[in-house]
Amino acid sequence: MTLEDETGISNAIVMPEVFERDRKVIVTSPVLLIDGPLQVRDGTYLIKAQRFQAAPATGAEPGSHDFH
Repeated sequence: MTLEDETGISNAIVMPEVFERDRKVIVTSPVLLIDGPLQVRDGTYLIKAQRFQAAPATGAEPGSHDFH
């Protein structure tokens, strides 16, 4: 999974069973918290996702940038 915001791009490895378990949070939350170990491979930082949570709303979330 590649996540992008105003600060750059982050990569998370999401195993199928983790995606199925946390699917609703992943597809419906505007801001995600990802729990898992940080891995470095060939100079690239990755998070091996073990759990997803919706981040608490702060009122400062940016609007959608859906470019369909």
